Amino acid sequence: MSEHFYTGSEIPVSDIDSSLFSHLICAFASIGSSTHPLFFNSSFEQIFSTFTSTMKHKNPSITTLLSMWADGEDPSALASMLGESSSRRSFIESTIEKAGLYAFSGIDLFGVLPSGSINMTNLSALLGEWRDGVDAESRESGRPQLLLVMAVYCESIADSVSYSLDSIQSNLDWVHLIVYDNHLPTREKFALRHAAIFDLASQNNTDLA
Repeated sequence: MSEHFYTGSEIPVSDIDSSLFSHLICAFASIGSSTHPLFFNSSFEQIFSTFTSTMKHKNPSITTLLSMWADGEDPSALASMLGESSSRRSFIESTIEKAGLYAFSGIDLFGVLPSGSINMTNLSALLGEWRDGVDAESRESGRPQLLLVMAVYCESIADSVSYSLDSIQSNLDWVHLIVYDNHLPTREKFALRHAAIFDLASQNNTDLA
């Protein structure tokens, strides 16, 4: 079983029974401004730094991932980072460095929603360069390759979604499918299930996704 752990949660990391999980994802770091390195909220970086060692104390075989929220501290940072090759390189190098420093097995990019501000060609470039980066780091260090994962929205939730499946298949180890927030009071004036498994009245449901 896999699960995200939000570092802003009131639940202490030490209370997690990691023996119940095969994968745990520590969330969320952000994309920094300016040259766009990986950015940690100063209140939570200590949690990231000890997360893997704490989880492996109860479950030595667990796989931990470092997750960053594409729409985090600065929502414009993702589009800006994708548009500049030097910024993509800074981002990639910093994610690989921090994942290695804090003993994570991989990296998760959460919540990339294709829109007018997100160029899918640039996203495909990032994924390819990221794959090249983790492959090179593994050859140089002798450590196992970092896993590369992305959480994506399904079409029934985001009408404008159009990911590059070829790039995803070539460069990522797997994807997490986001199948919640199907209906939100912030965009609809009536109450509906926000994560329905089946919904005969609309296409916004987990089964269709």
